[in-house]
Amino acid sequence: MGLKLRLYNLLVNRKRLIKHKYEAYVAMTGGKGGIKSWLYLLRLNFGYYILHDRSVSVKKLKQKLTLVPCESGEFAAGTESPEQLANRLAGYDCISFDIFDTLIFRRTAKPTDVFYFVGEKLHCPNFRKERIEAEKAARAYKHDNSGSYEVNIYDIADRLSSVTGIERQALIDTEISAEKALCLANPYMKRVWDSLLQRGIKPVILSDMYLPSPIMEQLLDSCGYSGWRELLVSCDTGKAKFDGSAYKQLKEKYPVGKYVHVGDNQRSDIENARKEGFDTVKCKNPSEGRYRTSDMSAVIGSVWAGTVNSRLHSRKTVYDKYFELGYVYGGLLIYGYCNFIDRYAREKNADCIFFLARDGSIVKEIYDKYFGGIRTEYVYWSRTAGSVISVGSFPTDFVEKYILQKVSSCDIIEKIVEEAGLSAFSAEFGLDMKAAMDERSAKKLADWVFNNRERLAKHFEPEKRAAVQYIREKLADSQRVVTVDCGWAGSGHISLSLLINEIAPCAHTFGALCGTNHAFHLNADTVDTFFADGSMAAYCFSSAHNRDLYEFHSPEMKHNLFLEMLFSSEEGSLLRFELQNGKAVPVLSDNPNSGYVRRIHDGIRQFTEDYSSIGYDFLKNISGRDAYAPFKSAVQNHLFESYNEYVYEEHIMKGVKS
Repeated sequence: MGLKLRLYNLLVNRKRLIKHKYEAYVAMTGGKGGIKSWLYLLRLNFGYYILHDRSVSVKKLKQKLTLVPCESGEFAAGTESPEQLANRLAGYDCISFDIFDTLIFRRTAKPTDVFYFVGEKLHCPNFRKERIEAEKAARAYKHDNSGSYEVNIYDIADRLSSVTGIERQALIDTEISAEKALCLANPYMKRVWDSLLQRGIKPVILSDMYLPSPIMEQLLDSCGYSGWRELLVSCDTGKAKFDGSAYKQLKEKYPVGKYVHVGDNQRSDIENARKEGFDTVKCKNPSEGRYRTSDMSAVIGSVWAGTVNSRLHSRKTVYDKYFELGYVYGGLLIYGYCNFIDRYAREKNADCIFFLARDGSIVKEIYDKYFGGIRTEYVYWSRTAGSVISVGSFPTDFVEKYILQKVSSCDIIEKIVEEAGLSAFSAEFGLDMKAAMDERSAKKLADWVFNNRERLAKHFEPEKRAAVQYIREKLADSQRVVTVDCGWAGSGHISLSLLINEIAPCAHTFGALCGTNHAFHLNADTVDTFFADGSMAAYCFSSAHNRDLYEFHSPEMKHNLFLEMLFSSEEGSLLRFELQNGKAVPVLSDNPNSGYVRRIHDGIRQFTEDYSSIGYDFLKNISGRDAYAPFKSAVQNHLFESYNEYVYEEHIMKGVKS
């Protein structure tokens, strides 16, 4: 047994409590604690044996992230094109490539996370840990008996089968299937590889791996690679890059002039190759850098990080910051929200889902493509239009939208009254129309609205007739409808529900939101009864669900604004409905952000395509907490300050601190 392994057993494995704390610490640091990890381990041992510390609490670390608006560009900085690298490599007599994180990417945060998927297929709890321990035990046994640590999948499966009771071949076949599902070609290196083959150059492949060459050939083939001169795997040859013996073997097999090796590991692929006279090309590992939050569940968090890293860190393509915003922070959220909507709609036996404009545009598109089975409609609706149409039965929302929210705007009363469509009644208010709106004036105006709700309903009747015609056509014969909106008070759902109930009194409506009003909102509990009776549900947070997110999410810190960037549409907001030649027509505002929104949506589309292609159905089950976590990390690290040119409701986002 090697010195490092003996030391690890002595300091870590000997006491379960120390092992628990240390492994938790390593997980939080992403395995990159270095000397700090060893110091922490020594402190744990001192506390346990000398101070008799038996507490089970784990040290909490504040994760430091480096988030940038154009991550793919930062990662690719200084990188030569694939063709340029191929030209450079073509000058060597023998070219060798590493496999994992060089030719092939895994769509997981760590290689061992593949074992989660094996355990899921085999219905074996704690499988990942058992698989890791089985490999350690197999290597220790091999070293004790032969002096070599090189083992293959069959050696590991023998150990694992005795522990889990699962048949050996089932373990092997399931692991191979998981690797194929989660692996994909590094697009940058694939272009380098193809360019070399076109020149008639056949590289050699070197890998320190427990999968024998026939299995590795299958994996490479599934990723589109072919045409190599030879594939040398350490478990077959007994020669590894880790100790440099693989390079010696390669030089013996091909005694030519100049050698070069391409790989990602600093020690195995670079330093050891150079010791044997090889030139080297360092391929950046896609997991390098502190870009991904760890505040997520193990499986979903790993696949999200692996998927994002594989796309943005391939160095093949530099994406713009709006594409990356959609890909990194919107894709998982929208995909998970769609699954939530699908489950909620089926639970309510819905026969139609109304995706409300504008927030529902990209949500409907993703839902229809990856879920579906229930009729869907994209419905033009907005709080602006809804509050006017429902003023007779729901005047509170009209007052909140058009009057109370304007108190701090410094606008004059005349302008506010005009925007609310109340200019015809100005003489009745008893207010100086040229004065700025203040609390006294707002209260007086609000009281007038409440006392004249029936007159206002009649005043806005033409717009309501147009809306009724429009919604009746969308509703058709549906009797159980789920409305989908981003958030926050549920006023869009409520105003639309009131209208639907007028059109079809026997119809039932339900509301699905991404999130609700936050904990410290003046009207935080406005729709709590709707959540309590199940007629509304929230995906990410509400007063009864993920309360820490409910308290974290802050409109004052522009969190609503930032989240709505991900949900927005290329079209403008609905202002009102009109009847034109007897047909109901939605009248929309202009949208200065349409180009930005298009790129955000492109990123969301690409993420959902990449993520869903993995093929494990359970990956749809993304909790609201996991879906919100990337967005939370973005606002905590002030990423949205880089999107100053994005315009929101006539205000340019400048100097916003989240």
